[in-house]
Amino acid sequence: MTTYPIQRNIQFIFDTLAAIKGNEESEYYIFGGWVRDMLRGEIPKDIDVWVSNHTHAMRYKKMLHIFGILVSSTVDLNSQYAVHKLQVRAPTNEILNIDLVTDEGSELSRQWSVVADFTLNNLIFLPDGTIRTRISTLTDNDNVTHDGFLFNMECIRDAIQGNLKWIVPKFMMEMYTTKKKYITNPNGEPFRTIWLPKLIKRFEHMRSKGFIYKGTLTGFELKQEITVSHLKPNNDTTPLLCSICQESYCYDTKKSSSVLECGHHFHQLCITEWELKKDDCPLCRTKIKRQYLK
Repeated sequence: MTTYPIQRNIQFIFDTLAAIKGNEESEYYIFGGWVRDMLRGEIPKDIDVWVSNHTHAMRYKKMLHIFGILVSSTVDLNSQYAVHKLQVRAPTNEILNIDLVTDEGSELSRQWSVVADFTLNNLIFLPDGTIRTRISTLTDNDNVTHDGFLFNMECIRDAIQGNLKWIVPKFMMEMYTTKKKYITNPNGEPFRTIWLPKLIKRFEHMRSKGFIYKGTLTGFELKQEITVSHLKPNNDTTPLLCSICQESYCYDTKKSSSVLECGHHFHQLCITEWELKKDDCPLCRTKIKRQYLK
């Protein structure tokens, strides 16, 4: 039977993970973008791997180093999780980009952090070759439960079609709509300080890949703000800039902008991060008030 390079590479990852597990109770799988892109017939740029704990992650890196196949290793603290970014030489002699994630490496608990995403990213690939949902059960605003085979197939369909549908738990929606900036999650961490900018970044990143927004499963919506594209055109040909980052809105059209009631405009992410520190407009110092489409 012919074994293709990508199959050999994935088998290699699972075999090396099994080696560091030993007789201990441990779970590991491939998740997120790799599963989504494979279903879409695309070649993933990296492989997202989840392991149960930090000890196993360190043991895995050490083993790869001893075998002389760990090309490089860094830690990215700016993503949704603390990610160990590895470059590993596979038996095919290909360099694999592996993003290694653990529960203990995430900023927030697994129960709430992984669910703040989209259905097309809610898939995992197991060592036995099966695909299932990472979050297996959720309840929407109408108290309808999504689970089992149909939910699994819905996530697979959204991955293949490129549909963006939010999966966000109810308590996160309450935190999002509240006026209080530092309300905390069940672990005591501030929601708006950590997650609102990350949700905006996540949304813009996925849209930049060409995925189409199709709404939400659990009632969560990033409110659609009035943007610079809604401003009346004038004869001035000077490109509009975000006054915080000094970047033209034309430079990256996938970045959402925001026009405040005072008339000043910024990238939505820029003004959100500013607002977490100060309540007034960076330019005129009036209180920040967002404008939303009706």
